[in-house]
Amino acid sequence: PVSGSAFLALLEAHVDVLNKGAVPQLGSAWQQVSRQECGRAIDDALRVFSAACLDAAMLLPASDEDLAETLQVGTQAARERFETVAMGAAEILEEYRADLNRAIEDGLERVRKDNETIAMRHNEAWLQKEYGSLVDDLLKQYRPRFDAGVMTLEECDAVEKQLQSALEQLTSSYQMQAVGPQGTAREGPLEQVASRRGEAAEQEVAQWRTGVE
Repeated sequence: PVSGSAFLALLEAHVDVLNKGAVPQLGSAWQQVSRQECGRAIDDALRVFSAACLDAAMLLPASDEDLAETLQVGTQAARERFETVAMGAAEILEEYRADLNRAIEDGLERVRKDNETIAMRHNEAWLQKEYGSLVDDLLKQYRPRFDAGVMTLEECDAVEKQLQSALEQLTSSYQMQAVGPQGTAREGPLEQVASRRGEAAEQEVAQWRTGVE
């Protein structure tokens, strides 16, 4: 069925042609109206999709599965809205469907990137805080003794064991606390904080041992 807006647009197209002194061509006018309605359908569909993306953004950071499920609902609603409003020949509908799909995919990719960025910041902040409690505080206990030249080999042995235990605990806890999608959002902070800073801590303790020996 032709919507009221489409009928008015078709009537206006005929009147415009008549005012110009030409003979209305139904096919040409209908194609123009079809494209107009398909354009409106895309606008309506993208408004539905954008609302779904805003809802999804409130839940970030989210796992791959949870984000995909939330966005799937919005994507389906947007496509259904397009099919409700759009009208015209099959080739015109396919053209506008392809435009809608590209716009939706661009939007999905932006949300995925936002999720990765937010998750990475969250994970890094958690690791930095835990690293401070488990590792920095440990080293602070022993630095004054090394600086004063009174550290013993036995203390070096003790701090090495404690450091190794602290780093293992940090990694284990992080695996349970990390949020967001798999991949860079989780592995990046672990590499940056636990691995690199952990290596720096191990090198510092090794230097203490060299100084004591």
